[in-house]
Amino acid sequence: MKTSCCIGCGEPIIGRSDKKFCNESCKSTYHYKQNIESKDSLYRKIDKQLKRNRRILNPDYVLELRDEPLKCNKTATYGDEA
Repeated sequence: MKTSCCIGCGEPIIGRSDKKFCNESCKSTYHYKQNIESKDSLYRKIDKQLKRNRRILNPDYVLELRDEPLKCNKTATYGDEA
């Protein structure tokens, strides 16, 4: 019986001859690292924007922004250059 090595960790694999990973954890870790390397993917850009939008729309985030007092310059009017 020919033994092969896991692509993720290099440990010997016991089981089917066409098996590539020693367990599910190793397979998941390997694919996670592969996806990290392709940072500029369209999926990552969209996901990052959606997470930002959800954070902004979260009521707790809006309350944090409102806790800060508003600073108004009463002498300035629209059209005046400061």
